[in-house]
Amino acid sequence: MITSQARQRAIATLHRLWSPGGYPDAPGGPAELGTTLSAIKALGFLGDRPRDPDAVHADIVRQLDPTTGAWIAPGTGGPSVLATAAGLLGLAGIGAEATLRQRLPVGLSWMAEHAQTREEHFMTIAVAEECRAGVPLPRSVAYFRSLQQPDGTFGRSPLLNGIAAGALLRAGEALGDPQAVADLILAAQTASGGFADDGSTPQLWTSYCCMRVLDLLGIAPDRARLAEWVLAMQLDGGGFGIPGTVSANATYQCLSILDWIASPVVDAARRGDTAAVRQHLRSGGEADLHDLEGWTPLAAAAVRGQAEVVRLLLTGDEIGGKAADPGIRVPDADALPIFWAGQAGDLDTVRAILAHRPEQLFATSSVNGHTVLLQATFFGTQRHRDLVAWLLGHLDEILGLAADDADGRRDARHRLLAACNVRGYTATGMAQLWNNEALATLLSAADDTPPDQRARYYAELLATIAEPEPADERERAVQRLTDDLVVAIGQRFDALNATARDPRGDVAVAEAALLSAVTAAIETPGFDLNRRGGPLGQTPVIAAVTGVDADERVGAARLRLTSLLLRHGADPDLPERHPMAVDAVIRAAVLNHFECLREIAKHMGPLAFAAALNERPAINGQTALDDTVHRALTASDATLQQHLDQIRWVIEHGGRTDIPDLTGVTVADRARLAGQDAVLGHRAPAVLAALGLAEAVP
Repeated sequence: MITSQARQRAIATLHRLWSPGGYPDAPGGPAELGTTLSAIKALGFLGDRPRDPDAVHADIVRQLDPTTGAWIAPGTGGPSVLATAAGLLGLAGIGAEATLRQRLPVGLSWMAEHAQTREEHFMTIAVAEECRAGVPLPRSVAYFRSLQQPDGTFGRSPLLNGIAAGALLRAGEALGDPQAVADLILAAQTASGGFADDGSTPQLWTSYCCMRVLDLLGIAPDRARLAEWVLAMQLDGGGFGIPGTVSANATYQCLSILDWIASPVVDAARRGDTAAVRQHLRSGGEADLHDLEGWTPLAAAAVRGQAEVVRLLLTGDEIGGKAADPGIRVPDADALPIFWAGQAGDLDTVRAILAHRPEQLFATSSVNGHTVLLQATFFGTQRHRDLVAWLLGHLDEILGLAADDADGRRDARHRLLAACNVRGYTATGMAQLWNNEALATLLSAADDTPPDQRARYYAELLATIAEPEPADERERAVQRLTDDLVVAIGQRFDALNATARDPRGDVAVAEAALLSAVTAAIETPGFDLNRRGGPLGQTPVIAAVTGVDADERVGAARLRLTSLLLRHGADPDLPERHPMAVDAVIRAAVLNHFECLREIAKHMGPLAFAAALNERPAINGQTALDDTVHRALTASDATLQQHLDQIRWVIEHGGRTDIPDLTGVTVADRARLAGQDAVLGHRAPAVLAALGLAEAVP
């Protein structure tokens, strides 16, 4: 499968294809709705999205025929079924839900009435399925039924079988003989790995259509050979092409096939399907197969707390397969399976992994610095509290310490509790920061870590994530400007908070000094406002919305600084490197800088802002709304109302309650589950009411 570096190159290549008017298939070519759709879908497979969805939306809507409600075909001036499919699916792909709701009924009805060719009928069904239209399409279904032969296939062409069977399955129709179709398609896989319609030369389009049907039927071809064939089309510069020139269409089709190869196995591990994972191993399948975002079956099982699958994968050789490697990280989070088990809060999963790799008790992600203990503390439910208690109480069992080795247990405890995240919060400090009294009490009772040990740990952690200096002197000078400003913003907010806590302090004077220093930096020749800098690799606007305010005066200063940076051209959608690799939208939401979040929204298009709200960070999968709910569940009396107000406002601006985090818990699920949680239950009624899911309990 593709490497993390290849994925990033592909993303960059697709972004470079964009120009006003849409995405062409290849550089310099004409932009069309179909190729724009391919680029949007390819970016989605890679965990990314168009940088300016509002511009993409405007371009899609511009090509709509207001008379018919269909989309105009390139070069014809008239409406077309295929162009309409691309227009509707493009709206879905960029999250333009309001426009899609308005245009889907008329557009799909026009398609259903005017479809003639197999491709047109196929795309009519595809739109209905992907947009969840829930309407019958009797003409398109009848068209494909008419192609079915007495033996249950659709003739001898693998391509036609792929198109016809795929269409019927996507329409919710049963095949006459699914096995006959599968056998015919499987026989079309060539020695080189791809699928051929002519019996000899494999074609990408044929392989794409054949693999879709096999995926829908839950039948696997020779995955290894197919992956090798697809990867041969990968270009050094990024993306896929035939022959050698990048193509948005080819990139989308290749990524689709790679996804169909890996996702069934990774998803089986994620949902705890032990039988499917065992069958994959016994058939010679790769234990460490990874999907397009770098998730292995072991990592996927760990983050869902699927302890039985985790044990199976870790002991793969016992059943005739190769054991999984618990040392493989999910690249974008730089995180091991033990990290994900900490997020799940599943004790059995954590024990299974530590039994194989006890040293991973102290392993961290370089993105946020979390150990398994810090992960459990961050998520903070009763389940996570129980995991924290077990980790603290079973160090001898985990590390194989002798019963009388009191010094060893003390040293291990100190090492575990001295560990902090990249913002310097230890587990004890984090529990206190998030007002999680149950965890704070538990951790404080065990935490006698020497302050100098904590300081040394933090200094060493920052040293490990430090970016190397640019080789070029001019670049070094430009980088120092950003580094200095980002560090200064943090220091001046520390000073502001100290001033606010001092009865004799003058917050207005401290704020004026902050704004003056930032203004001077912005006006320095060569300064790049959207460069990342400082120890955490943050842009200045992200640094501005990072931190906790001593009182509302500091919050007001933070808002004015954020507004100043945005007015000067700061891009709030650029991600930081640490601690979450998120943009200013999620950073402001996490820390409940509600007014800053509202200010950011004024400087983004509505679709871009909604997309940022619904972004799933690689480090935990929690959207801006999810993080807001998470923090509201442990909010103090003084801050609860602002959290609730932020929840309502985020939903009004496109935040969705149905997006799951990496453990599979949606925003709505989190609030409902909190009602049954001993740690979080007292805030659940108010949070559910803010989400519109229940009435508040007086």
